[in-house]
Amino acid sequence: MAESVFLVFGEEIDRERFVDLVVSLGGVTGPGERGEARLSDGYAHVWVHLTGLTENEPDELAVYQARLGGPVMTVIELEISRTKGSEQLAFRIIEAVARHWWFVVFNGRDEPEVGVRTVDELRARAGAGAHGIFWPSGVDGRADSNG
Repeated sequence: MAESVFLVFGEEIDRERFVDLVVSLGGVTGPGERGEARLSDGYAHVWVHLTGLTENEPDELAVYQARLGGPVMTVIELEISRTKGSEQLAFRIIEAVARHWWFVVFNGRDEPEVGVRTVDELRARAGAGAHGIFWPSGVDGRADSNG
């Protein structure tokens, strides 16, 4: 079982360049892969799905646009395994992507008003030692006392 976070961009993202970035981190692509790329470390996995724009509720779209400061142009899904260390692996991808593009991250679980965060907000959660970078309880279901 896995959970997903969504990288929401205010610009068109070159799909090949994004996949190349994941590969540069040690990711793999190719026939039989789930999604366009996968980054793994032992039993921890993150699958990259270049989903394009999905139909969003108008209220959800409004939250993305407000956080981005403009229209939504690209959405990329990171499907994160529930294995220990998987959230940190996904965060490695996010950190690498943040060196090239501006985006916000929706945790896919909470209402957008709560679940949409900037990379800086995620860095603050990671730096504060939160068990869950993306979700209050963490992917593995542990309670997070850091909110």
